[in-house]
Amino acid sequence: EGTSSADGVSYKGAIDYLSSKKLWTVECIHTIHTGATSESDVAGDKFSVNKYVFEKKLDYLVKKGVWVASYTEAIQYFREAHAAEIKNMSITGTAISFEVTDGLDDTMLNHPLTFEFGLPSGWTNVTVTQNGVEIPMVSSSEYAPNMEEEMACTIKGGVLYFDAIPDAGTVVITKK
Repeated sequence: EGTSSADGVSYKGAIDYLSSKKLWTVECIHTIHTGATSESDVAGDKFSVNKYVFEKKLDYLVKKGVWVASYTEAIQYFREAHAAEIKNMSITGTAISFEVTDGLDDTMLNHPLTFEFGLPSGWTNVTVTQNGVEIPMVSSSEYAPNMEEEMACTIKGGVLYFDAIPDAGTVVITKK
């Protein structure tokens, strides 16, 4: 149920594929037809969707932890991610610290970016802070690289995934 579109392509399959490859997609919708009660109700032209299918797609995106953003938000994130650099890294036996910078206007471009960091052997439990504020640790099943305003971190397979905002202070990863 809820797996086909007017052109016969599975939107769940498309979402799964794009998510697994860490790819983007842009969906252009001009009209959401609110009178639809099932997937088979025709929405109209190729830039329209019926409400039933639209809600099913959104539910599936949320379930998969996929970031849904406006065009402007996506372009801002893209610019920030591609400009970001890690500088001034310092490594000790119990802590790793560094700055994340992007050289962009922080009044407009200040979204958290998601980083993947291979932890040293034996570092199975860590605390992550930015500018002295702890970034909450969540279970790997709860964490999705979220590009939202809430920041989080998790460890999966010896890799630390965490969110940090460029130009917002020193990031410190501390072994517990």
